[in-house]
Amino acid sequence: LFQRFDVDGDGFLYSEELKTFATEMGFEGSDSEWSQEYVMICTEVGCDPTRGLDFRGFSRMVDDEEAGYLEDEELAEILKGA
Repeated sequence: LFQRFDVDGDGFLYSEELKTFATEMGFEGSDSEWSQEYVMICTEVGCDPTRGLDFRGFSRMVDDEEAGYLEDEELAEILKGA
């Protein structure tokens, strides 16, 4: 799943790459709202917003029951769309 959104293949999901994921998950906010959300997500999972989320940070995000937790079925649906 991480590799699907890591468009440039650098091992990090920067703001626009992660926004693609967030949009698929239902995010409908403005660019300004996304910028704030992105910084908050990075901070919560311990990643530097200037570098983006690495695989570990992304995994923490999707496994966090209070944030972006995804059931296995949801992950499978996203992967089917790849």
